[in-house]
Amino acid sequence: MIRRIGYIVAFALGVLVGACRGAPSDEVRAAVADLQSVPKERWATTRYLSLANVPAEERKNVIGVLGFVANSVGRSANIRTPEQAGELVRVDLATYGISAPAWEALAGTDPYYHQKVQVIDPATKKLATVYTDGGWVGLDQAKRLAEMTRSGGAVLRADFFIAKVLTPPFYYGFTGVPKTLNEFYASLAVDGKTQLALRANKGASIFRSGVTHKPRRISRWQGPLGPSWVTYDGKEDGDPLKNPVRVPGFEFKHDASEHIAAKANGLHVFALFDAKGDRQDEVPPDIAHDSTAIGNDQRLRAGISCIRCHTERGYRSFDNDFATLVEKGKANLHLPAEQAEYIAAFNDVERLKVLLERDREDYETAVKRATGGMKVDELAKALTAVYAAYEFDQIDEEVMKQELGIVSTERLKATSDPIVLALLSGLRVNRKDWELSFGGAALLTSDVR
Repeated sequence: MIRRIGYIVAFALGVLVGACRGAPSDEVRAAVADLQSVPKERWATTRYLSLANVPAEERKNVIGVLGFVANSVGRSANIRTPEQAGELVRVDLATYGISAPAWEALAGTDPYYHQKVQVIDPATKKLATVYTDGGWVGLDQAKRLAEMTRSGGAVLRADFFIAKVLTPPFYYGFTGVPKTLNEFYASLAVDGKTQLALRANKGASIFRSGVTHKPRRISRWQGPLGPSWVTYDGKEDGDPLKNPVRVPGFEFKHDASEHIAAKANGLHVFALFDAKGDRQDEVPPDIAHDSTAIGNDQRLRAGISCIRCHTERGYRSFDNDFATLVEKGKANLHLPAEQAEYIAAFNDVERLKVLLERDREDYETAVKRATGGMKVDELAKALTAVYAAYEFDQIDEEVMKQELGIVSTERLKATSDPIVLALLSGLRVNRKDWELSFGGAALLTSDVR
């Protein structure tokens, strides 16, 4: 959990100078000021992530996590280093290869700088809900920032960005993972038919996966960007053809596949597909769940679940039960010679061990570059802490004051919002409830419009 401490001094200074640092209006103002140091031709692609609510002693880790996340979800072939500008981190969409529409879609759900309003759609003459700058951010400065960046959401909170961009639908929107498996392989230039013809793919078949607790096939497909590791999983519904040990060739059935593919910059992109090859946001719960999740939300989702699970240098270790069956059990499966030759090549344990070690080294190097020196397990721990603090930790009165950028809660006593009243009464609330109440509380306590 990110410890939210060290604000007392900041609040005391705020009282002395007549204003409290860390309010959303301060961050918008700081972004406008920082843009003056950015070449004008880069204004339209410049965005900001705020560290204002992150304690100073935690910022190094959070910036490392941001470096990993931005380079992971961006589409650049290069690793970029985050640029800190005071309490903001500057992100150039162009250099990270981040789609502007993807950023705007995420910004459209932000509750800290924006508010939902209903307007009449001039085309349909019907009420429509839109996001607009919150009245508490300083509308003149927000307008100026929007004009300079051509963005309606040029500033977002760093923890909000990390939590939201690592889960679908935003994860797929940022990474550009296509909607079908064939398109995904095409985007990686992985040609399955050629791989099979060349006997190039290697893998394993196991009786009981440590993740799904069911039979699993693991296969490594080589592409020009690096490996694409795939696991094939099925529901344990009594169908013998869903156990890849029983069906050593690729005629076995599966209900879902999970993919870890190397990107051009050495980091990973994750994708989930069903048996038909259609993209999925999460694995069906009767196939697998996320045992690394905090709380009771154990959905195995593309992005966050994969990163939290694969802390062992990017890839979990595994055995090959089929190879053990053949080698140690001296099993004779009475296969045709050509099929036996292919299956032996696929189950080449020693060759796969060498390839796995190389893939781990490549990923470790990329993570170290993206994070400013973190090891894979250190990155996973830091990222999980940021994600869990945002998605799972409850809000109390102190956190409310920190996030609003206020010292006194006197103005909040005029509210009729039960969530804010609960916080003022010493109760704790969930993050999603606080997000819905943030705008009203910010309007009551802000001195800017």
